[in-house]
Amino acid sequence: MAYVRQKSIRSTLNKSINYIVNPKKTDDNLLVSGLNCSINPKVAYKQMLFTKNQFSKTDKVLGHHFIQSFKPGEIQDVNIAHKIGLEFAEKLSNSNYQVIVSTHTDKGHIHNHFIMNSVSFIDGKKYDSNKKQLENIREISDEICTNYDLSIIKRNSKNKANSYKEWSEDKKGNSWKSQIKNEIDKLIKNNVESFEDLVNQLEENGYEVKYKGLKNISFKAPGQIRFTRGKTLGEDYTEEALRERIDKEKVRFIKYKNEDKKQWIDYDVYRFKYKKGSLANNIELTALIIKNLIGINNNTRNKKVKVNRSYSLNALKELERALQIIDKRNIETKEDITENINKCNQDNILINKYIDKAKTQLKDIEKIEKLIKEYEKENEKLEDYNKSIISRIKYKKEIKNIEDLKESLSKYNINNNKDAQLIKNKRETYEEGINTCNQKINENNICKNEYLELLSTIEKVNNKTYVEKSKEIEIINDNISKNEYER
Repeated sequence: MAYVRQKSIRSTLNKSINYIVNPKKTDDNLLVSGLNCSINPKVAYKQMLFTKNQFSKTDKVLGHHFIQSFKPGEIQDVNIAHKIGLEFAEKLSNSNYQVIVSTHTDKGHIHNHFIMNSVSFIDGKKYDSNKKQLENIREISDEICTNYDLSIIKRNSKNKANSYKEWSEDKKGNSWKSQIKNEIDKLIKNNVESFEDLVNQLEENGYEVKYKGLKNISFKAPGQIRFTRGKTLGEDYTEEALRERIDKEKVRFIKYKNEDKKQWIDYDVYRFKYKKGSLANNIELTALIIKNLIGINNNTRNKKVKVNRSYSLNALKELERALQIIDKRNIETKEDITENINKCNQDNILINKYIDKAKTQLKDIEKIEKLIKEYEKENEKLEDYNKSIISRIKYKKEIKNIEDLKESLSKYNINNNKDAQLIKNKRETYEEGINTCNQKINENNICKNEYLELLSTIEKVNNKTYVEKSKEIEIINDNISKNEYER
């Protein structure tokens, strides 16, 4: 069955579009479609802005984000899910609004995303978003799902969802609070990137979350009528606590007892949680650990940890440089790096082929220009030539040379001064092209060197080289039991 939820976009419409068309979530954009707009996120954003400017409606709500979640396992074919999404988008917008439709396959269940412009490109009317309208579009979704033999959520006479149990994976009889807590715990355990990522994943799973500008965060599970405040779920489910829990998942703490001061000290060691493919995250964590190692080393009361400070500072510079490259080159995974290195190599091969071809053309042009200069030189000798018999005899050699040069030039289709000027223009074009190509090769080589440098840094991060070489731990008391260590 499908469950539909909606949220209004009041800022960063472009970021919302970029999020739903992420190639890694949409099978390399094969599962992205545009209704009355492009599937290119930048172009679609500009088209939506053009519509807003055309009707002078650029304030307040910029767009609407709809999420259509399907019961895990109920749809096996992602193309069917995308087809359902397209039908839903057409009926949702009545073909009057620009909508980008995407189907995400990166989670444990298939779900559709829709970013719809808040302003109609037909008449400039703003989409009216309210509870009644939301119920209407849920009925539209139910109707489409029924046509595809999918289950739907039963509703009572007030048009409210009676229960989410029919498509929830939670155990029968669980309360709403238990269901929400279980979902949050599962997502945090599965390593969400940030608090905002947690909210996004909850929403993708059909949950609603309210926290912006509010004192208390609130949650509503699919099918639940009222919101549940986080603090009523327990002290671990407030916004502050959730942010702290997510941060602690990134770095695992090992505590050891300071025998001298009889107290426990937090010590960030290299056994933190690396996330597969998350380059920036892993590099930042490595830098965090090294910084903390330096901080611990500055504590003269702590005699158990020694830090190679010189190496640590150099390591931090390398890590900072790596993060700059990642940000500059928009790198997300290690595969991105290898792909870009290959692209640089392939580009340079093609560019060098063009340069070789251009140089060959320049050699021909040099021959032609040499002939033209010889022709002009011979012509200058004939200033006194008046076609008389005496002149013909006097300039017999020059005339013969000119005729030979004309014949040679005609082979290159050079018959007049205009043709000669075209040759000059061609030479300048090829020379300019070669200079541009050489600049591009230099740029590619700079990029390639940055990528190779980044690969080297990542290798050190993954092998824990930075942390291992930055720290030296002396266990003064070998009798410290393993029970004194805890995560």
